[in-house]
Amino acid sequence: ASLQYFVLKSCGLNVVNTSIIHLNNKYVKNGELMIDLLFNKQSVFNEVMANQEIVHDKIYRFHNLLQDRNVPDVGIGNHCSNPYECDFKGYCWKEVPKYSVLNISRLNSNSKWNLYNSGYVNIEDIPVDTNLSNNQKIEIDSYLNKTTILNKKNIKQFLGNLSDSIFHLDFETYQLAVPEFNGLKPYQQIPFQYSLHYESNGKVEHFEFLAESGKDPRYKFVQSLISHLMPEGDILVYNISFERSRLLELIKFFPKYREDLLSIIGRMKDLMVPFQEKWYYTPKMQGRHSIKNVLPALVPSFSYDDLPINNGLLASAKFAKLHLLEEEEKIKIRAQLLEYCKMDTLAMVKILDVLRSLV
Repeated sequence: ASLQYFVLKSCGLNVVNTSIIHLNNKYVKNGELMIDLLFNKQSVFNEVMANQEIVHDKIYRFHNLLQDRNVPDVGIGNHCSNPYECDFKGYCWKEVPKYSVLNISRLNSNSKWNLYNSGYVNIEDIPVDTNLSNNQKIEIDSYLNKTTILNKKNIKQFLGNLSDSIFHLDFETYQLAVPEFNGLKPYQQIPFQYSLHYESNGKVEHFEFLAESGKDPRYKFVQSLISHLMPEGDILVYNISFERSRLLELIKFFPKYREDLLSIIGRMKDLMVPFQEKWYYTPKMQGRHSIKNVLPALVPSFSYDDLPINNGLLASAKFAKLHLLEEEEKIKIRAQLLEYCKMDTLAMVKILDVLRSLV
């Protein structure tokens, strides 16, 4: 805003006020869209005026910088990603190993950069007296010794707490900046699809749901989910906080399904825990425990790579625009969405099989 004011003023325009307009994240759509409530407007004129000398000096400095034939000598640091990832990160980070001290999981940012700036870049370089958590020590020991870390006792206890009948469940959601349906805030997650692998008595069945794009998917989503999740059996998810949060949001909008949805939440268990807690860890995971990192480490033959839709962000984007496509293209994308979501819960089945084989 300060730069825009400077440019407009320099062009001879008399700017009397400058405001920032942004979405109101507390606005909930109920009936017609209330534009005045959807957006918040805040004058920043005083701040803009206070910044004019700074803007002038920066423009002068940038002009000189652009005329310099030498690349600025600026070391890498937090500024490479904060507040946004720099477009030159790939260039400046080309000498940093793919897996370095900067990748150690749950190590706070200051500790990472203190190590890096002290010359400890590779995992092998980390001083033995570095203050690390047990999980971080496990991660580093596994990498250095090229060994798989296995806590059979905890894995056995985790498996022992699972029922004989298991539902492997995964949601897909999308977000809209401007809420399209009642009961939604800007950018609120909207569940539109799920995949369900039901495992019982050595047999595995698959169920799925994919809403019609362009219409509010939540009601049919809830109805279908409840109908497929029988009254008994654990519901296994990967990263329980995501699915649980979406169900709690649905309860607010569909109070008549409160008991059914609370029952589903109460039966949910998290398959991510053994990997998050590093009860099972391999160097291939490189400090991460998402299903996209765990699956290739445990089941190398099983991969998302050949899928046209192979990640949640792409699935969300495809579904949000699905109703705008021609029918033939729509059918093709729907098939790809179903294939991707099915892969997530089938991956959970495969991962659980590997855990069972270890104890």
